[in-house]
Amino acid sequence: MLFTSMTFACVAAPACHWGEADPIFLSARRRHPQIEPGEITQIQFRGLSGECEGAINMHSETPATINRIRLENIQLTQRLHRHGWQGNYDIRPPCNPLSPTGMGIDNAWCLNPETGKAWGVEPYPGGLPVLFAQGVSDLVVRGLDWQRPVPLPAGWNTQALCLEKCERSSVREA
Repeated sequence: MLFTSMTFACVAAPACHWGEADPIFLSARRRHPQIEPGEITQIQFRGLSGECEGAINMHSETPATINRIRLENIQLTQRLHRHGWQGNYDIRPPCNPLSPTGMGIDNAWCLNPETGKAWGVEPYPGGLPVLFAQGVSDLVVRGLDWQRPVPLPAGWNTQALCLEKCERSSVREA
């Protein structure tokens, strides 16, 4: 699947809305405790440009369920949200332990008492990056050109590209 020649403008919204202003988001997680998610593979994003208040986010609960992903020639400007609703990623649904097979409203409106945020909305390790990939294999990044506020706001990661447990992946910056 190829996504090409697209523009984006991604603005952060209150936690009841899924997503965290991510211009690209891929997620492979269980929606039911007994059912393994399907594979997300052979996806390409080329020639995208725009502004966002979030990060490119790819999250694979089981390593390599997301694989063979290409990001090429992407221009991204990260903006500071006026209310500071940044620095989190959203892996809903379902995340609410009181409803492990829930598919919607129970995850959107129920808050985790420890964080005060919706279940499944978690802070990025180290703060807001440009790209966060976890458990993705064969990720190829070529020509990712980003702009961020200078100096970086509090809660933003000084490491723009954060790849965790990403096997056989390569990055060549713009």
